[in-house]
Amino acid sequence: MLKTMEIPTIRRILGDYLLPILVPGAVFFAVFIGVIYLPMGGFSEASRISQVVLNLLDAALVIGMMAIFSFSLRYFRARGFYFTLLLIIQMWFFQQEELTNGAYWAYIFIPWAFLVFMFARERGIFSPHTRLLLLCIAVPVLLRFLLEQYAGLPLTRWAASLDLVPPDSKLAELGISSWSLFLYAGALIMGIIRYVLRPGRDMAAVLWILVISLVMIRMAGMESYPELVTAGLDSNELTPEFMFLAGEGVEPGLHGFLALAVFTAALLEVVTLFDISYRMAYQDQLTELPGRRAFDDALSNLGKKYSIVMVDVDKFKSFNDSYGHDVGDQVLKMVARIMSANARPGTAYRYGGEEFVLLYPGLEAGEAAQLADSIRRKIAGYPFALRKFFRPYRHSLSSRRSESVGRKAVSGNRKTGHSRSGGSKSREMQGGVKGQVPKTVSITVSMGLSQRGDSSESASEVLKQADQALYAAKEGGRNRLEAFRG
Repeated sequence: MLKTMEIPTIRRILGDYLLPILVPGAVFFAVFIGVIYLPMGGFSEASRISQVVLNLLDAALVIGMMAIFSFSLRYFRARGFYFTLLLIIQMWFFQQEELTNGAYWAYIFIPWAFLVFMFARERGIFSPHTRLLLLCIAVPVLLRFLLEQYAGLPLTRWAASLDLVPPDSKLAELGISSWSLFLYAGALIMGIIRYVLRPGRDMAAVLWILVISLVMIRMAGMESYPELVTAGLDSNELTPEFMFLAGEGVEPGLHGFLALAVFTAALLEVVTLFDISYRMAYQDQLTELPGRRAFDDALSNLGKKYSIVMVDVDKFKSFNDSYGHDVGDQVLKMVARIMSANARPGTAYRYGGEEFVLLYPGLEAGEAAQLADSIRRKIAGYPFALRKFFRPYRHSLSSRRSESVGRKAVSGNRKTGHSRSGGSKSREMQGGVKGQVPKTVSITVSMGLSQRGDSSESASEVLKQADQALYAAKEGGRNRLEAFRG
């Protein structure tokens, strides 16, 4: 028992937490090594950064931001777009030749914006929730400007007098204060907390964007730059003014490093948005299993030997009518979770409604039957709880309302002969008393198995045979596996 509990836990830690974090990190270092370090010969004295590379990085940033903007509009993703935009603004301020009060406060409001957007719900770039967050960022910026420019309050001097960053350090020369570092740390901590609570590739990309932002601070705040930064361009190259995202007087090498960091962040966000679009097209949202389109693609790429198992939840419609669609969704999630955890060497798919499919490439009917029947027994042996302890309290008011609605429905439909017993059914589904043990039921599935026996059989024909075998399993009493007999 202990062994079966440990394997899914380790698999979930690897799949849900580590891989989404490690893969973007590998992309970041691969881009750095492949684009800058190796082509330039490392940090050697002979290294020269090419103007062509700088212009390509700038052009890639613009194209990347256009892609992020279009994908964010299409898939209602605000956080990644604004995070990448903040990195470009941060890069531009790092390259300014003269330090001003505006730059000092920019290094405070940029991490403040990072922190605020950690609370963003993914509802679109211009959604009401996102506009409210933008207002939370804009109001302090405007208030600081009015108080310092028109009220004459020396806010910058007051903030600098309480600053913990040494005044003779490179960070202080850039205008980076302890206030900005504190806000960066707060945004990073908030991002880690959100990732632990709800891991995902989109949140992992946001965390890496924050890390890249801190890497940019480290690069800009270095006391002495590597030779690649200080060497600049060759004499026969174009001048730095052609770098349209660079600030005045910036060293070409520093601009190359900062632009590479932002380019990597934009690349991570573009890949994340592509992944989101792929999951929306190929993954079932409710069960997180591969969906119908993924199954159709898998059918078109099968070899000569395979087995297909059609799976249907027994009496799901009546169960759904009795206990509600929310409980029915939980049943589908439970069945999908067990199938996904035990499908290997096959793959489980959500076919539609309460139907699933197990696809076993390279397996004959006998081997597939043993694996599928083991899944069937595990589903039947899983105690599914109909209620949780807190539900009687949460639904007490709704039960009374349902009872009132039910009485009105009965009296209002006497002429037609139709009635709705909403109140009694609501109490039956959600009722209970304090301390009552949740009722558990056994969920069963029926399965129909077919294998490709004749080389002339197409995948659609094998699928139809599996469906016929499933119908036979239903007719034979349910909670069983039937193989197609042609």
